[in-house]
Amino acid sequence: MPPHQRSPRSPQDERDRSIISSGSIPALVSPKTITTSHGGGRRNPIGGWIGVVGGVGDGIRRFVALSFGLSAVVILLSLAVACLRVERALFAAIPGNDLRQGGGGRRRSSSDHDVDAMTRALMNANIGSLGPSNTARSSMRYYDSLFYTALQYGARAESVLEVGCASDPFVRYLDWIKERTCVAPYFVDYANSVEKITADFMEYELPNNRRYDLLLCNQVLEHVHQPALFMRKLINSAETSIISVPFNWGNCGKLCNHVNNNIILETLLGWSAPHKPIHSGIVTEKVNYKFNRRIILVYKTSGTSTSSTTDEEMIAIEGVNATGKISKGTGEALKNDETVDISDGQMVQEMRALEQ
Repeated sequence: MPPHQRSPRSPQDERDRSIISSGSIPALVSPKTITTSHGGGRRNPIGGWIGVVGGVGDGIRRFVALSFGLSAVVILLSLAVACLRVERALFAAIPGNDLRQGGGGRRRSSSDHDVDAMTRALMNANIGSLGPSNTARSSMRYYDSLFYTALQYGARAESVLEVGCASDPFVRYLDWIKERTCVAPYFVDYANSVEKITADFMEYELPNNRRYDLLLCNQVLEHVHQPALFMRKLINSAETSIISVPFNWGNCGKLCNHVNNNIILETLLGWSAPHKPIHSGIVTEKVNYKFNRRIILVYKTSGTSTSSTTDEEMIAIEGVNATGKISKGTGEALKNDETVDISDGQMVQEMRALEQ
């Protein structure tokens, strides 16, 4: 086109020509401003919306992070409060404990020393080896069950009587109990922490007609010729009695020299009537052996009882046989001196059979 026919160049065109001819090109053009050939500028709507969306996204991310953080704090605080409540409930459930607030924290009650003694007894007990030392019975789980039963039902006991503990008495493990006494017709040497009384239990008079807080009689009734009278005296000699016998053992002959065989729960209920146990459990040893089960019963009584058999305890029938089944009789009450004829020598022989 002839030069005289070309339209006049605008100032912007002149600047563009000078930039191109000089070889220098702008690095970038801002996405927010577009410069037109007519001069001036306008906002880029797409770039603006990108900025807005980015800002909103950052805000949402910060809000979500803050929400998660606050939720985690709330959860941790809730767990801490729940753990504290559980700890307080467990502590309060221990007999003798008293939770009181004051002085900025929890104060120990006057009975805390009993709890400490029980804790020490539990820590010191050689669980798994509580049976008679140097015997095949030393690792029987039955003795572990006895210990936990005594811990559960004798937690507040201050006195305990064990009947038939000629050697290695079990009460030596119950060292949270201050007064521990053992009654048996003979003894071997053992720790002086247990008081020894050499006597036939049926002839033993409880001092001042007292009742012990806890009584243990383990694996003895099967050796006694008058188990009903024996068992009633056991139960009436203490507030809580823990009694155990072999469960449903047949005649094991000279291996164990039992007088009473095939003892089951109904047998014991017949012997202990009118008293009824508040707990019963059968312990089975690990070994696969026909003589591997024993039954543990817990009795609770209240009130004062004399050391001898009372009128209410007299058998109002002819007798109770060795299996505990009540036989028909004349209805005449048997006097105590007519039914108890266990000599010291006979009892010694029966008690020694326990150690075989």
